[in-house]
Amino acid sequence: MVAPEFENGVAGHRCYNEMSQLMTVTDERSSNKQNHGRQQSHGRRRLRRWLVLGTRYVLPVTVSLGGAIVMAFGSESDLEGGAGIVSAGLAIYAINWLSRASIEGDRVRTEEEAARTYFSIHGRWPDE
Repeated sequence: MVAPEFENGVAGHRCYNEMSQLMTVTDERSSNKQNHGRQQSHGRRRLRRWLVLGTRYVLPVTVSLGGAIVMAFGSESDLEGGAGIVSAGLAIYAINWLSRASIEGDRVRTEEEAARTYFSIHGRWPDE
């Protein structure tokens, strides 16, 4: 026997509509959280990009430029000090270059390992 409120599926539709509205609200909340997380990660990515660019290029140029200014406007003893400051700027740039070169080597090793795995599975190199 069917209860009177469930005749012709009226209550079932109402229950379905309420449930779909609840699911819609829940989906909107979760998508807002995901979008907020994406915005945070995008902001972090931009900050990281600026910090990397600052460390790689702006810092060494600023230090070297400071040394050049000391050399240009100082006395003879300041010339040696300015040369030391310029050398420090060049050293910062060299260390950044070496760290980038080591990271690039890791990427090449990872790609080669993936190619070897592909070769062992398929019997041919991925480029062929």
